[in-house]
Amino acid sequence: MTEASRCASAGGVVLEGLVDLDQGDCRSGVARGDAALGLARAIASADGLRFAGLQCYKAMAQHAATTADRRRTCLAAAGIVSETVRLLADSGLASAIVTGGGTGSWSHEAGSGVYTKVQPGSYVFMDAFYGRIAGDDGAPFNEFEHSLTLLATVTSTPASGRAMVDAGSEALKLGFGGLPMMVDCPGAEYYETDDEHGRIRWSEGARPLESTAPWRMGTPSTKAGRAAQGWVR
Repeated sequence: MTEASRCASAGGVVLEGLVDLDQGDCRSGVARGDAALGLARAIASADGLRFAGLQCYKAMAQHAATTADRRRTCLAAAGIVSETVRLLADSGLASAIVTGGGTGSWSHEAGSGVYTKVQPGSYVFMDAFYGRIAGDDGAPFNEFEHSLTLLATVTSTPASGRAMVDAGSEALKLGFGGLPMMVDCPGAEYYETDDEHGRIRWSEGARPLESTAPWRMGTPSTKAGRAAQGWVR
């Protein structure tokens, strides 16, 4: 903040500053109460800065398994945010901006009446991580379409019901989102990986994967999609 104040003053401009508020995720935000109030006051009193409001991203809500779980988490967070907005207002610090929400939870924040804007980002691409949580009807979360996939080629079908593809952990950047999901291939499952190859199996009655055929997979997470830069063959 000191550096932002110095640069803004030197440039003859005023920068808006938001207080990043921790709502129980133990991420980068400050705690509610005195800590949040103290930081807001520091921003408001710094040369070249103006206190503008709160940044309230609730990471733990994004991939909660069910809509009910996400709603419950978001309502609890909204209570903390609302309490903080009132605390700051009582001290003469109006929160013109109260931003939060994400791809998995945006509708709950938008409907709470607490936030002035929501900030989903993964919805542009979507990923397999979001494909594994449930929507309102209990089916896979489908509020947004999956626009980013990886194209892998079947290199061999060494055994009945199993195929090898040329997309392994080096192409997929596995970890955060788990394994990829097959696209337009009912019954097929990408179940194991090594550095350069992946193993796919399919249930009885499903269409087998033919050798040398290309198949699309939903990226494990949008982080993996960015690393892979779109399509991999």
